[in-house]
Amino acid sequence: MLGMSQAGVIETSDFVLHTYKEPERLAMTQDVFLTGGSCFLPGFSARIESELRSLRPFDAPLRVRLASNPSLDAWRGAAKWIQLYPQEFQAALVSKAEYDEHGAAFFKTHRWSNYYFQPEALE
Repeated sequence: MLGMSQAGVIETSDFVLHTYKEPERLAMTQDVFLTGGSCFLPGFSARIESELRSLRPFDAPLRVRLASNPSLDAWRGAAKWIQLYPQEFQAALVSKAEYDEHGAAFFKTHRWSNYYFQPEALE
């Protein structure tokens, strides 16, 4: 991975936070939820908290919490999304026609995707 110009978790978090005004940043950093297999890395939660704290103003509240089961919580969240919003879920799926037209790298945007963006946050 050396020499690759890709943002890490903190750089990406900093970028996302700066697309919002301070009141929204404050709200978001009061409940940072960690999930996924990387959470099992020794010291991961402490490092995320430390590095996020360095991005925030002195004494700004920050809460970082770990999923009860980091390996399954993302899956459980998706399962809940399917149960609560089945039409929205179906609309977010990539159809065979979309795949054939755009290829394997095609990423469909929806409110839970990595590309979801709220332009009003910049106003």
